[in-house]
Amino acid sequence: MASADNTDLHIIDKQRVVEVLGSAMSNIVGESIEEFTLFSVKDDALVPVPFQFNEYDIEGYVYFKSSKIDVDGFISVLDDNDKLLFMLSDAGPQKTARHRSDGEIVEEITVQLSTGEERFVYLVKGSRLEPDTQYVRYSTELGQVETDQYSLRVDPDNALNWIKFDWDNFTGKDQGDPLDTMKIRIHAGVVTPLTKLSIGNRQMVAEPLEERPGPIRATTQYKITAIVLGIPFLTMNLQIHRSAYTITYDVRVEMPETRRRLLHNPTLSLSLDGNALYGATYRTALGPKAHAKVDGKVSAFEEQLVERGLNNEHNWIWLTSGKNFDIVAILDVPKDQHLPLGFFLKDDPEVVDKPERYVGQLPNIGYLIKDLPKKGFFFININLHFSDGIEGMDPNQYVDLMNTGVPYTVSQL
Repeated sequence: MASADNTDLHIIDKQRVVEVLGSAMSNIVGESIEEFTLFSVKDDALVPVPFQFNEYDIEGYVYFKSSKIDVDGFISVLDDNDKLLFMLSDAGPQKTARHRSDGEIVEEITVQLSTGEERFVYLVKGSRLEPDTQYVRYSTELGQVETDQYSLRVDPDNALNWIKFDWDNFTGKDQGDPLDTMKIRIHAGVVTPLTKLSIGNRQMVAEPLEERPGPIRATTQYKITAIVLGIPFLTMNLQIHRSAYTITYDVRVEMPETRRRLLHNPTLSLSLDGNALYGATYRTALGPKAHAKVDGKVSAFEEQLVERGLNNEHNWIWLTSGKNFDIVAILDVPKDQHLPLGFFLKDDPEVVDKPERYVGQLPNIGYLIKDLPKKGFFFININLHFSDGIEGMDPNQYVDLMNTGVPYTVSQL
C-alpha cells in the first residue's frame, strides 16, 4: 500500500492538532502514560510519530504545580480528561496485517481530514522506538520559540513584550518580518472619569513560573501583575501554548472588587501591530464578504467595520498580506460570560504607540473589550493561527473547523 501523501493536504489539515480525550481510550485509562508511543504508516512501514499526553487541572487548564490548582486525576497516569495530542498531518493510511511494531498495538485512532477523508494512527504499548521530530522548540530562559514555520523572540523577563516575530516565507518590504509587536492596553478613569489611567505592556509583567515542553505543543505558566503607581493593581494567570502554526494566550484575570470600583468605563484592547503591510486586506466575522484594505488611513468602510464590531459568537479576524503571510485570530470567552467585544483598528503610518520597532500602525488590529466585570474572574482565550494563506477556504469554514476540532474515533485492538 502506498503511503498517504501529506504534502498535498490543505493548510488547515497541516495546522490542526488532534486532541483525543483519555475517556475515549477507556481500556488504558489508569495506566502510566510513559508506556505508550504513537505510530502511523509512512512509506509502507509502521513508524513512530511525534505525540504527547497533556494532563489537566480541575479547572480544565494544563496542569502545573505552580498554579496551586489540583490535578484532575493522577500525575503521569492517563485519566479521563487527559488528552493525547498529535498533528493531523502525521496520520496515514490504515495498516494491514504485514505492518508490525515492536510493542503491543492497543488502539487504532481514526481521524477525518477537512475533505472527509479518513486517516489513521496507532497507539502502541511497550515500544522501544521513539520519533525524532520536534514540531515546536521553546526556551523560557531565552524567551524564544521556533518551529519550521515561524520564530518569536520575547523579553525573557516579560513574555508580553515581543522582540521579533519571523515568518520566513513573507515577501513584503522587510523579508520574513511581517509583524512589529503585540500590544495590550487597559484604559480607564480612576476614581472619577476625568482622571485617566493607561496600563500597557510595560506595566504588565509576565513572570514565567513553570514550563511544559512537548513536540506538539509547548506550554508555559505565567503570573501577570499589572503595576499602577508602584502598586499591584490586578493579577492574571496566563498560559501560552505554542504549536507548529499557532500561538494561544489563555488568560484568567482576577480584579478585586474594591479596586474594580475605582475604575470608570475600563476597556481592554489586545492587538497585533503590522510592519508596513500596505496592500494587505482583512475581514471580520460580523463584516461583509468585501475586504478592507491597509493603506495608511481609515476609510468609511473601515469605520463601518469598527462600528459593527464583534461579539462572543462571531469573533474572528482574518488578515491576508498577499505576500505569503496570513493571520486568523479567534477570541473565545466562556458561553456564560458575555464580555462586550469590539473591533480595534488603527491604520496610520505616523502614529507612535510604544513598545514598537517601527513607527506607524499598519495596521494595528485586534480586539476591544468595552467593559470589565464588576467583580471576580473573567477568562479570555486568543488563538493566533499563522500560514502562507488559507488557500481559498472561506474564513467562516476555516474557523468552524478550528473550533470544532478534528473528528476521531477510537477502536481497541
